[in-house]
Amino acid sequence: MNQTTFVKILLVTFIPTAAAAETTFIFGGYIKSFAIAQSAIEIEDLPTDIDDVDDLHQSQNSLRLMADAFTGDNVAWQLHYEVTPIFFSRAASSNPFSNTTFSSSNNNYRLTDIKPTIDDSMAKRVTYQNLDRLNARFNLDAGDLTIGRQVISLGSARMINPIDVFLPFKVTTLNQEYRTGVDMVRFQKPMGELSEIDMGIVLGDDAKTENSAVFINGQSNWKGSDISVTAIRFAEQNLLGGGIESSIGDMGVWFETAWVFGDDNYNRTSVGVDYSFSTHVFGQIEYHYNGAGDADPKGYRDLQDHVAYQKGGVFLLGKNYLMPSLSWTATPILTLTVSSLLNLDDSSAFVNASGSYSLGDELGMNFGLYLFYGDRLAYQPVPPVVTIQSEYGSNSNLAYISLNYFF
Repeated sequence: MNQTTFVKILLVTFIPTAAAAETTFIFGGYIKSFAIAQSAIEIEDLPTDIDDVDDLHQSQNSLRLMADAFTGDNVAWQLHYEVTPIFFSRAASSNPFSNTTFSSSNNNYRLTDIKPTIDDSMAKRVTYQNLDRLNARFNLDAGDLTIGRQVISLGSARMINPIDVFLPFKVTTLNQEYRTGVDMVRFQKPMGELSEIDMGIVLGDDAKTENSAVFINGQSNWKGSDISVTAIRFAEQNLLGGGIESSIGDMGVWFETAWVFGDDNYNRTSVGVDYSFSTHVFGQIEYHYNGAGDADPKGYRDLQDHVAYQKGGVFLLGKNYLMPSLSWTATPILTLTVSSLLNLDDSSAFVNASGSYSLGDELGMNFGLYLFYGDRLAYQPVPPVVTIQSEYGSNSNLAYISLNYFF
């Protein structure tokens, strides 16, 4: 089934429904522009006759168009399309870490897709496109049935969700306004005021078993604590997981774990607490164990072919992480945040100091610094290769500022 066929199926379903009830349309979207300056990548022991990677400046721009339609009280339609032209100060292909701030859509969990780029990649320019939502939701007596490209987010951890295998953002991605949509048939059934059963079939390339997934998730509340249990079959792997969100005194606490077994076996677990120090200051800290990772940086390169990184939503390379965060609402229109992701195995760290400032009801500004610490890349002469000595020491520091207009 290609994208055109899928659109025709939605339209055929829509026509008789539209004839029976009035349809209301809502249009919106945003325009975002990020200006990014990255420092040079430092490579230890690099011979003088080999050029290192210089500073890089980027302009990332996004236009997202969104259309929602409601036919009576029982049918809703959604269409989102985004185009993102990116401009570089030099040929970005020479910098293997130049795309750490942008996550293009991929078809890991899409039945089919439009071409990811509008123009052929140029040395200093590339334009991505993403048909990110295309779905119809039917409110039935038994529950809600949604068919098409839609968003799904599983898990309750604040920073790294062990259960979430469906295209989570990397922590360095700048534009995280909307999660990437996947192709899915999904049914959600309420089981009382605070309980729900959520199940679905997620279709990957050509709907092949090794590219697709099925899941069932149950959520409920017990004595003030939110509890969830999840089972997923993806890429011929099995995941069993669960989580709990609760409170201890004035602190919020959460725990989430997932066991994956099949051809590859690993466990991922997150546990954390948050606390409001005042009406303006909020802090949280989370520990994450990534059983799919490697405690030795020498094994990082080999992880990219692991099913966890190809299909399981894993992007962290080490095993043990600590993630503190502190946010201060300085004024009603200015918020400042400092967060860090510490790799406890190789002693590298990613620090994000950011802020958001409202310029009006529809216009806003974001700014920040990405600082990376750890052992840098190293040049090995025999055989000639650049080796990774730590997860975050391999990245270059950067500063960014953005303007965001919503309509």
